[in-house]
Amino acid sequence: MKAHIARNQFAGVPTLLAWNLNTGDRGKLDGIADAFRMRIVTVTPEDTGCTVAQLLGDAAGRNQAPNKQPDATPALLFANFTEKQIDQLLALCRQMEVYAPLKAIATDSNRRWAFSYLLEHLAEEHAAYQAKQQ
Repeated sequence: MKAHIARNQFAGVPTLLAWNLNTGDRGKLDGIADAFRMRIVTVTPEDTGCTVAQLLGDAAGRNQAPNKQPDATPALLFANFTEKQIDQLLALCRQMEVYAPLKAIATDSNRRWAFSYLLEHLAEEHAAYQAKQQ
């Protein structure tokens, strides 16, 4: 009997994980999603205990870490984009004034992190950067 391996139907598909965006900003991203052939996944507070891989559909299961009160700062996580696509998307976000101060690219390492941990890490980095700018 052959084992059947379930494949992620979104493997390789450019995906944007969106955290705590306001409705207008989410609408702006929805408006350009087709141009980038990307899907946008809204991360809810209940999802923040899931790993990044789980939210991207790369791993089974839910809530691998206890849900912590996540940082409320809007965030975007880019997965399966080329560098050129990320540059273009970031430029469009600036042009359209999409408010998402926390941004990251999915890596082999952070795919194993709970989304709440990723947010915590990004918020710390952002605060350090802001302090340096002052």
